[in-house]
Amino acid sequence: MTFTINTNHKVFLEEEIYVKLVASAEAKAERYNKMWAAREEEGKTYHTRKTFHGEEKVYWYAETKGFLTISFYQVEDSAFASVNDYYRPMSCVVNLEACRTNAQQQRDHSVALLEARVNGHLAVTDTITGNNLKLGQANLIEGFVSGVTKNNEEFKVHTQMMWNYRYGENSANGYLTQYVQFRILTSRKKSRDMRPTSLMSEKISKWPRPMTNFFR
Repeated sequence: MTFTINTNHKVFLEEEIYVKLVASAEAKAERYNKMWAAREEEGKTYHTRKTFHGEEKVYWYAETKGFLTISFYQVEDSAFASVNDYYRPMSCVVNLEACRTNAQQQRDHSVALLEARVNGHLAVTDTITGNNLKLGQANLIEGFVSGVTKNNEEFKVHTQMMWNYRYGENSANGYLTQYVQFRILTSRKKSRDMRPTSLMSEKISKWPRPMTNFFR
């Protein structure tokens, strides 16, 4: 039997990511708008940055692929048509649709990891009878999944799912990425007692690639 997480937990995870992602994008948009306005006041048409080869003009096209909708000043191309001057951004706003899509993708990744961890402790012949997973404090989903084996042996798969965030350049998408941690404990009820049969500290995983550290 396969375990799947409840819908309300999925919604909670998505909103946690979405709210923080929008806030990060809004902060970047505010910073960019102030910087671009100051450039225009100084009578400049582009920004520069220092590289190993000296100063070079900043080309802003890549930023249009993130979570900002950017308006650019226009220039004429060789056919006298107006095109964006990607060296001279005018202003930007947060692309809420892109933020929502990314939040859903991160949610799906985190949910898939949790389900995989729990299902890794279940046999095909096990029957799930219930779970008491709940939303705790400090970014935590905790509780257990209970069931019985084909031999009518009761079991519980205890889990803690915790997450934190990386922001800006330290994140996978340049704004905000959720990093998920798990701890799993399986206990099975024998004739006289219940004692743990396995304790596994799972690998810490992040979206979109797994890390190599371990959660203690």
